[in-house]
Amino acid sequence: MMKKAIVFLESCSRRFPSSSPRLASIYRRLSEVYQKHQESRMIPHLKLLSKKYRIFPVAMDSSASSLLRDFPHKLASDYVDASEVDEKSMEYVRSFLNSNMVRETFEYDGYNLWELYEAEIWEGFISGIIKRAEIVRTAIEREKPDCIVLLDSNSELGKVIRCFPVKIDDQTSLASSSISAARKRLLLPALRYAYRKEYSLLRPKSQSLRILPDKKRVLMLTDNPRSISSTLPWAKKLDKSLDLLAVCLCDESEFRKQSVNFRPFSSYITKDVEGKIRLGKKEFAARRNRFYAGQKATNYKEIPIYKPLSEMFDYLLNIRIPINISQIEICKKIIQQEKPSLGVLYGDRLAFGKTVCRVFEQHSIPTLVIQLGMMNQSPLFGRITSTKMAVFGNQMKNILVGKGNAPSKLAVTGQPRFDAILKEKYSRELVFKRFSIPGQKKIVLFTSQNFHGEEGKRHFSAVMNAAKKTGQQLIIKLHPDEHPDFAERIKSRLNSDAIITKYSLYELMNASSAIITFFSTTAWEALLFNKPLIIINLTGEEDRIDCVEKGAAIGVYRESELLPAIRTALYDRKKIAKLRKASKCYNYDHTYKSDGKASERVAKLIGELAK
Repeated sequence: MMKKAIVFLESCSRRFPSSSPRLASIYRRLSEVYQKHQESRMIPHLKLLSKKYRIFPVAMDSSASSLLRDFPHKLASDYVDASEVDEKSMEYVRSFLNSNMVRETFEYDGYNLWELYEAEIWEGFISGIIKRAEIVRTAIEREKPDCIVLLDSNSELGKVIRCFPVKIDDQTSLASSSISAARKRLLLPALRYAYRKEYSLLRPKSQSLRILPDKKRVLMLTDNPRSISSTLPWAKKLDKSLDLLAVCLCDESEFRKQSVNFRPFSSYITKDVEGKIRLGKKEFAARRNRFYAGQKATNYKEIPIYKPLSEMFDYLLNIRIPINISQIEICKKIIQQEKPSLGVLYGDRLAFGKTVCRVFEQHSIPTLVIQLGMMNQSPLFGRITSTKMAVFGNQMKNILVGKGNAPSKLAVTGQPRFDAILKEKYSRELVFKRFSIPGQKKIVLFTSQNFHGEEGKRHFSAVMNAAKKTGQQLIIKLHPDEHPDFAERIKSRLNSDAIITKYSLYELMNASSAIITFFSTTAWEALLFNKPLIIINLTGEEDRIDCVEKGAAIGVYRESELLPAIRTALYDRKKIAKLRKASKCYNYDHTYKSDGKASERVAKLIGELAK
């Protein structure tokens, strides 16, 4: 009788820390290369192994499940509840704070740098490693295999599997030798590239700006150039006794274009600041080696996971922490030089926002965080470090109160950039003319989510194929960080007539007859435009947004469901009316009053905090 062997397969897609978008884009490209390799090498090799073993494949994600379509297989969700594992992994991240080694290593001038990077550590590394460990552990306990066939011992998954005391048949040399070499060839330059780019934002720059005497200074500190669209509406409503200065740790072109008073973050680097940064890095480097030695005994539920975590420690200790020390010293200089009455940010879940809030708090200066994007029950969204937070609606307030935040720290204001939906006038004819769309056609808009790999291929293909059968015009609005090449390749392969663009979102929404999205604030914006909304989710995982659950959108969870859903959204008047009725209550809970006055409420809140 043939031996039973479990084979774990994953797409190699991963969440890299949001604080490093350049490195994340390189990892996405590596993921695409890896998936092509899986199709050409790993899957054929798996078929050969089925002659030697009773193969028992486990798909770690939806993309891997798609690759295993010719094999009977189980899903990761058959073994673990993703939300429960997320909570466990965040608890594990926070447990490090109880370690004397972590406290001593990451203490800097009264700040705990591990705590500042808590979200990035969880998001980019530990959540994935703990999830893999839980799936592998549960699968071994339930299935009781004779061995595990390892297709790539150098991957994150391969390193996790090697942590278990189980017999392993390592097939890396036959199934994955070339991709292991490619990973080494691409990854090390990627890390160096990200390191250089991160530091390029901290090079000293000079910047002239207007100084307004006898006015209280409000600093808007941002590392996201897209925050300009949410800043302009409330900036115009500020009390005349306040002077706004944007401090940018990002591309400043949009601020310059909009004539916003700004300074680059790095323009505050002086000789004394550079000296403090050098000293801080030197002190940290002395503690770093002791930390490396101490972490070799790192366990999770008696599973030795140091090797899977080694990449995280390298990234954190050699790239992020030195940058964070620089940010702390620069923030101190900003406060000393500008003497602000208030700091305004667009998030405090990541290290930059937390650092600003902590430094301002230490100097007794209040901070206000304005919600910029979508939030949910994820462990990423927890304790607020700012003095106050302005949230979209009551739904978000309730989530944050449920996570232990005082209701008094939360103000429901709506999102200032949404005011334009209700106040500005948009031209349907302008969109049809710009893209040469025949007047009798209807537009179906798909707002993308920076898709890539097998998951991206599946969503883009499903939308393009379904829209083609309707005879209407599909427009794909790319995410601001998304490169068009991936979608264009799929369009070419499917011979689709889809229009792929980064044109104005609100102009496109206004001209559309139906809107499709996956997980984005564009879902809420579509409902504010009173458009029929379709949520497409082909991942096999739970929706990250509750529009369908609340009756405000049509849910699509299989490719075959999309065409009927589009036809319903375009032509079924009764269903459209029902969706619109549900969306009125939904909008109030999630985006507050549809009165175009969110910017006024935010400006008033800023005035109160800056007193």
